[in-house]
Amino acid sequence: MFHILNGVGESILVVSDLVTVKIRGQNSGGAFVLTEVSTPPQGGPPGLHRHSDQETFYVLESVYRFDTQQGDRPSSLEATCGSVIHIPSMVWHNYKNIGQVPGKLMVVLQPGNMLDFFRELGVVVSDKTNLPRPSGPPDMQRVMAIMKKHHVEIMKGI
Repeated sequence: MFHILNGVGESILVVSDLVTVKIRGQNSGGAFVLTEVSTPPQGGPPGLHRHSDQETFYVLESVYRFDTQQGDRPSSLEATCGSVIHIPSMVWHNYKNIGQVPGKLMVVLQPGNMLDFFRELGVVVSDKTNLPRPSGPPDMQRVMAIMKKHHVEIMKGI
């Protein structure tokens, strides 16, 4: 048994979201990674994407829109505090904080390989009260190379 205190855990700024690792894969026997994700209003990944990790989202604060695409049919749903959304492996999906306030999600990644992607794409943060600001637009060639390396696909045409 172990106990993770509020505010404790490795934090990584990934695009607009602050991902704080609460349980690492080695602490779960490699079964999952548990993260807390803080998202500014209008924040979230830049588009529909998919990867091999399953994701289960639990909305803690604000209102989120979750988008998916199955075949040629797009669909969306709004999720408020207490909502749970499960995304199976390799399903196109995205989320966005559509609330007026910063949002917070608890996210289970199974088996947790996405954590390596977050670390390589993002910036490790030591002071969560003073997040780094990008000096300009992201280097899309670098982003696409990291996505390819970690088998993360982004839907073309978005």
